[in-house]
Amino acid sequence: MLASIRNAVRNPYSIRLVAGFASKKPVPATKDLDGFGALAQVLSDVGTQQPAPRKKKSSFAAPMREKGPRHEKQQLWKPFMPNRPIRPHELTYKSRFIGPRSRTRRAAVGPAPPVARYQDVFHQFGIDPITQAQNPTILNEYISDMGKIYGRNITGLTSKSQRRMGKAIRRAKMMGIIPILSKPTNNLVWNPRRR
Repeated sequence: MLASIRNAVRNPYSIRLVAGFASKKPVPATKDLDGFGALAQVLSDVGTQQPAPRKKKSSFAAPMREKGPRHEKQQLWKPFMPNRPIRPHELTYKSRFIGPRSRTRRAAVGPAPPVARYQDVFHQFGIDPITQAQNPTILNEYISDMGKIYGRNITGLTSKSQRRMGKAIRRAKMMGIIPILSKPTNNLVWNPRRR
């Protein structure tokens, strides 16, 4: 390659020719166009005359969407990697589309022991929740509309009281005091005064 540049430098006509191809305009013949310095000068002049090359969009570029308060760009589609074979399952919509990130839910954890001891009425009054297995009005507060037992994060009981309350609810369901798959309603609660 150096030999071809060396030959081009020796011939002033070839310098004009190279400069003419680069700038698409004929370069006038001058006497001082000889040597490497002249070639470098011509090429730098031509480089300043030409507009900056536009950035080509990669054929693998994905459309962008604006996101967040700072309008950071985020791709909608996963780009294909060059020089890597494409497997058939990579052509599906599900594998190409980049959807919004799913937020991970915080673990449903009950209150800290000091807080739970303060909130738990069974602990404060020294009542065992299993003794309340035949009292549906109390058990009603600790089950959902579908009959599921609420967790500690909702009930606020201590760990011990929560376990015993769960046992009392399951016992009451097996005895038929409260319905298995729903929350007890007012007409299901047994009232001895009502006949």
